[in-house]
Amino acid sequence: MARRRKSKSNAFVVIVFVLFMSFILYTLYNFDNKGNNSDSAPKTNASTKSEKNKSSNVKSQSKEEKEVKENKEEKTSESKEEKKETKSTKKNTTVSRIELVGEENVTIKQGEKYKDPGAKAYNTDNEDISELIETSNNLDTSKKGDYAITYSIGKYEVIRFITVE
Repeated sequence: MARRRKSKSNAFVVIVFVLFMSFILYTLYNFDNKGNNSDSAPKTNASTKSEKNKSSNVKSQSKEEKEVKENKEEKTSESKEEKKETKSTKKNTTVSRIELVGEENVTIKQGEKYKDPGAKAYNTDNEDISELIETSNNLDTSKKGDYAITYSIGKYEVIRFITVE
C-alpha cells in the first residue's frame, strides 16, 4: 500500500508541474502577442513617440469602427422594423374554411332578378379572406332550369343550387 501512495503523490507532482509550465507558456505567449518586447531594452523617446502615434491611430480607428458598427446596428434595426411592418400588413391566405351566406338551395321565378348573397372564407387565424373567393356560374333567370354557383378558394369550394321555375 505504501507503494501506491508514492505513485499517487508522484502523479500529483507531475500534474502540478505540467499545469505550472502551461501557465508560464500561456503568459509568455500572450505577452509577446500584445506587441511587448520580451527583451528588457530601455525605451527611447523616439520609440515612445511612435507608440503614442500608434495608440492615437488605434483610438481613431476604434472610433471609426464604433461609428460603422452603430450604422450597421441602425440599418439592422430599420430592416427588422420593415420586416415587422411587412408581416403585419401581409395577410395570412391559408384557407381553413369556406361557407355559403344564405341558403344552399334557392328557387326563383323565371325572369326574376337574383341577388346572390355570396360566400365567406376564413384563414387559419380566423380572419375574413372572402375577397380571394373566385365565383363561377351559368345562371340565366330568363330560362327555366337548374343552375349552380360555385365559390372556390384554393382547394376548397362550396356550391349553391338555383332552380329557375
